[in-house]
Amino acid sequence: MRNPSSRWTIGALTVTALVFLTLHTAGQAPRLREPFDIPDPPGWVLHDGAMVEGGILYVPSDAFAAWQIDLADGALAIRLRLLGDGELVVGYAVSEAGRYTLALHREFLTLQREADGVVRELAGGPPGIMTKQWTELVIHVQGGTHAVAIDGQSRLTALDPTPLPAGGVTLQARGGAAGEFDDVLQQTVDAGAPGIPTPPQTPADAPAYESTTWVRLGGPPGGLGYDIRMRPDRPDEMYVTDARAGIFKSTDGGMTWYATNSSTMAFGPEEMIPIFCATIDPHDYNVVWVGTQVSGHLYRTPDGGEHWEARDTGIPHDGRSLRGITIDPNDPHVVYVGLEVDVGVWQREHPEASAEVAGGEVYKSTDTGLTWTRIWQGPNVARYVWIDPRNSNRVYVSTGIFDRIPANSDFAAGDRGGVGVLRSDDGGQTWTALDERNGLGGRVIPSLYMHPTDPDTLIAAVYGANEGSGVFATYDGGDTWQQMLVYTTGMHNVEIAESNPDIWYAATEDRAFRSDDAGRTWQQYVLATPDHGAGMPIDLQVDPRDPYRVFVNNYGGSNFVSTDGGATWVDASSGYTGASIGVFVLPDDAVLAEANTGVFRSTDGGETWLGLTVTETPPPPREPAQHLVLGAAGDVLHSTDGGVTWSRIRFINLLAEVEAGRIGNDVLASRIAVAPSDPQTMYLTFHDGLCATASDEACLIAMPGFFRSTDGGYTWEKRVGGPFERVSTRRIVVHPHDARRLFAATGEGLYRSDDGGDSWQLVSALSDAAAQITIWDTDSYLSRSDAVIATEVAFDPANPDILYAAILQKGVFRSDDGGATWRTAAYGMDPNEPIMALVADPDRPGVLYAASKWSGVFVSMDHAQTWQLIDDGFDNTPISLALSTDGSTLYAGSFSGGTWRLGPGVPAR
Repeated sequence: MRNPSSRWTIGALTVTALVFLTLHTAGQAPRLREPFDIPDPPGWVLHDGAMVEGGILYVPSDAFAAWQIDLADGALAIRLRLLGDGELVVGYAVSEAGRYTLALHREFLTLQREADGVVRELAGGPPGIMTKQWTELVIHVQGGTHAVAIDGQSRLTALDPTPLPAGGVTLQARGGAAGEFDDVLQQTVDAGAPGIPTPPQTPADAPAYESTTWVRLGGPPGGLGYDIRMRPDRPDEMYVTDARAGIFKSTDGGMTWYATNSSTMAFGPEEMIPIFCATIDPHDYNVVWVGTQVSGHLYRTPDGGEHWEARDTGIPHDGRSLRGITIDPNDPHVVYVGLEVDVGVWQREHPEASAEVAGGEVYKSTDTGLTWTRIWQGPNVARYVWIDPRNSNRVYVSTGIFDRIPANSDFAAGDRGGVGVLRSDDGGQTWTALDERNGLGGRVIPSLYMHPTDPDTLIAAVYGANEGSGVFATYDGGDTWQQMLVYTTGMHNVEIAESNPDIWYAATEDRAFRSDDAGRTWQQYVLATPDHGAGMPIDLQVDPRDPYRVFVNNYGGSNFVSTDGGATWVDASSGYTGASIGVFVLPDDAVLAEANTGVFRSTDGGETWLGLTVTETPPPPREPAQHLVLGAAGDVLHSTDGGVTWSRIRFINLLAEVEAGRIGNDVLASRIAVAPSDPQTMYLTFHDGLCATASDEACLIAMPGFFRSTDGGYTWEKRVGGPFERVSTRRIVVHPHDARRLFAATGEGLYRSDDGGDSWQLVSALSDAAAQITIWDTDSYLSRSDAVIATEVAFDPANPDILYAAILQKGVFRSDDGGATWRTAAYGMDPNEPIMALVADPDRPGVLYAASKWSGVFVSMDHAQTWQLIDDGFDNTPISLALSTDGSTLYAGSFSGGTWRLGPGVPAR
């Protein structure tokens, strides 16, 4: 997007001729509008990394965009969002004579006049604008009077007795911040014609649905991170991939991230953007390649992520996941990719294979990815590919990863299987497997790294080999290997610092290692930030400028950075998350979000997140507390200080249940249901983490059962009966006046209990009503055409005889008689809409919100009689909803994009 021939500068801007049409409408002043719906908007000049992507103008730190118009008297309206700790600067009336600048910071606003080398402040002061939140800015100029409004509220007025002449507009980010801009509208002032209307002011106590747009909060951290790459000549330009959320880019050294996914990418039927691997072309750093999970697609961008095209002819698109991409350092046309062959596909293509095993492949292209040829197939995942820069015919491939069982494993015989490191000396025509016979400790090699100046030296991570696990090195091109670090639980990643090859890194779950003497001795560190763990480290990247600045992208975690060689870590994921979120609001309007990295708390409307402080000290017995179930661990958390700190009580060991084979691998506890009429009475059940969000089949997996507490959650008893040990239960609700009357939304439909869960009855009336609705896809119900998977149930806050229920892919139903009879209540949405969550506004009778797996979020203002979509700005799959205590803010937890907000965030007090 750079225009090297442009004469525009920040100091003095030369206005060129306007190159697109000025519109005139009867009764209106002349208007110009830029929606950024094309990558190269006419009349704009983009500098230093500013770009248009996905209908948004993105301006990184110390970059700017310039609009070549003549603006003097009139109004300028902009939707903008501040990312980071610096400020956004809107310049207007920009010409050789000078300019006006409005600086927008988190803590202040400042309006200045710059002319003849003199900078003069016209107006300023607090408050500023919130970060990560879309803001409506209007600047109105008439004569020498300037008026600034933000989100419909007047913020600054100023008078310049010597007005500057007409000029252009600049949008700038500085001080470490980045900015996003949209819908830039300029309107001149004609006599008798209205100016740009000020955005309507939303009252502080207005309901959430009256807010204009959703805000993507970019957190909390989580997802399935995979690769991380730095641009060699400009290391602050970085990419991370996520197997749920796609590819993200940073231009400020990992401080902030934005998505660079494209609608041209094909990912298959799942509600996520499963991009696994990425690499930067060593011949052209603007060229980036990415590979997808399962769908077998490979994409290439020639311009740093603005446009993507498929380059995967010859690679099967069924059950193939691209795990690694490498370009020949001596020939830009030669590209290698390492793949995983999915379990089901491997078994179909190799009927002799046992269950739950995966294979691998390597493909080669000699025409820059236009066509591909398979050059290796074997019984384990192919991951990293390395090419000897002295001899392109010598190629190495690492095989294996922690969560895939090699197809040649034989656990009964004590053989984990695997392939080891592959080496070819003829460009991939033939291969030699390097393994225990060469000195490697095992044959599952999740990571391989080549020394930057001595290609015969490589280091490898070995996993799953007990005493043979750890870090190994070869100094003769793989002929022989020696163990440099023993770590019996297995190693996941290795890396060598390019700027100081004596500094080596290794990482595994919860641990990071560094050697300052080429692997002879090692220091061990905890791989965690002060408030949350990392997950599984999948890829390391050392800053080429600083051998002690290192990033790690984590599978099941987020992106971390260390500036002291791994001794301490901080989260570096602002704007990037692939987390699936369960979200709810505490009585003080703090927001809790449960991600795969843990439970996080926000007190500023989701702008920032901190992991919960959980102690092992038991809470005071029977003291009133707030409660939370910590998903995968099977713990109940208690807080007696409003959710600031929490203590845990273990009531079931889920890991032991999994290892005994009694439950599935991804079991999570459902939210605790507290009886409104008796807060000492509580109930909880369990569901599979993928139930309904990604896999309907997961709703029908063995669960731990149903539990009840009568002492405020301090002790729990298991109750037998109902479907709770054979299917997921996504929600339990308690009648507001009867602590023993319950409804449970389960994988077998809606169940009711009138005796506190001692006995249960299927609400067959709902199942019968649902059966009258056409099933969208019977295959997703395991060919059980009569299956009814209930995802949600809720009481109407004003009338407990009215209940609402959601049936997966059959929409919303309503009962007016306490659950005895049911009818569909989905007018305004598809009757087969897959509703994942329902939440009612307790202070506004009839207001109800619904989250759909297909469409987004709906609102009803008439007790579910009619619905309308409120999805402006929401581009993910909502799976959970929560309202602030005053109903002004609606939070949505998404399937692969973290938390979203509709409304102001922190209610007025």
